[in-house]
Amino acid sequence: MEKKTFTLVPASGIDATETAALVNLAFSRYEILKGPRTDAAELAGEAGDTGEFLQRRDERGELIATALIRPASEFFAAYPAPANLAVATAFYFGLAAVHPREMNSGFGGQVLAESERIALERGFRTVVLGTVREFGLVEYYSRRGYIVIGHQDHEAGHWSIAVPHRTVDMVKGL
Repeated sequence: MEKKTFTLVPASGIDATETAALVNLAFSRYEILKGPRTDAAELAGEAGDTGEFLQRRDERGELIATALIRPASEFFAAYPAPANLAVATAFYFGLAAVHPREMNSGFGGQVLAESERIALERGFRTVVLGTVREFGLVEYYSRRGYIVIGHQDHEAGHWSIAVPHRTVDMVKGL
């Protein structure tokens, strides 16, 4: 399989509307999600001042894969951190999305691996991410070495999800 390359772009340098549209398109496959995952303003909030996006475009220049990365200490300054996470040495990975026509092409695993490479290069000891158990991604991340370190149960309506669900925090040592 050919190596897919990603460009690292500061959050201030991305097209937030285009990136949010890709995230929403990728998340639309989850039938329990009854609204968009994000919009340009929410995306900017999650990215903060220090967020960066790994992005991949196809030969036509269309955005086909993206993920947010940033130091976890900065991400969790605005969101509740898992109680047993060493935030100071963790790198955050989120808003991962692959265009539906490109799913199962290796982009998801490659953007995750690239985020881990960058985290290690920058001196972080772990990568942390969050997912919704009902999306079926806990197993995906577990196969890649991530372990569950916490969870929280939610009623229907939280994050526009139509059913009761569980958010799951996962971490991988580097």
